[in-house]
Parts: sequence; structure tokens; C-alpha cells
Amino acid sequence: MEQHKRSTEWMTREWAIILGLSTAPIFVLFLLFMHDLGRAEAAWISGMSIGTVVRHLWDLRARVWFWAVLAMIVAANLFLILWIPWPATKTSYIGLLPIGLAHFFLVRGAFAIAERILR
Repeated sequence: MEQHKRSTEWMTREWAIILGLSTAPIFVLFLLFMHDLGRAEAAWISGMSIGTVVRHLWDLRARVWFWAVLAMIVAANLFLILWIPWPATKTSYIGLLPIGLAHFFLVRGAFAIAERILR
């Protein structure tokens, strides 16, 4: 398996702010067009965790399989967000953190499997 940046250097405070601001339009678009707070929250959490994995594996961006796997993950997430009825939560965004972390590890695992198969 290729060596990735394993230190905390891959996600700085600045990158976290950029990621949060760049994925906020996902929330707004789902809220405006779908009128569904639950789907908007699910889409934003999905975007944040996928963005975090992409930042973590950014050194693989020159590989075609990286972009193919990313496209499949985004398409699968979009399908699930539109297909599953997501209830609006009455919990804080900190309370949604375990869901985001679980999604992060699922997406990271998909990339790890693809890397083993396609390298």
C-alpha cells in the first residue's frame, strides 16, 4: 500500500474551514430545491466526509482509478440521499458527528479496497 501523509498535517484548521464553506452550498441547494431538512443534512454530512477523505488521499489524485472511485462514491451517496427518507434531526451538529465519522470510515475503506485491487 502506498504511503500517505499519516500525520495531522493533511487536515489543518484552514482546510477544515475551506471544506465547511465549500460544502455549505450542498446543504442550501438540497434545502431550497427539495424542501427537506433531513436530506439537506445528510447531503452536507456526506459531502464533508467525502471531502475529508479526498483531502486525506490527495496525493493519489494523479491516478485515474482515484477519480473513478470518487465518482462512484458520489453517485452512490446521491442515490442513497434521494432514495432514503431522511428525517430532520433535532440534534446538534456535534451530535451528528458519529454519523459523519462512520461515513468517513466507509468511504476511506472503499478507497483502501480499490487501492489494493487497482494498484
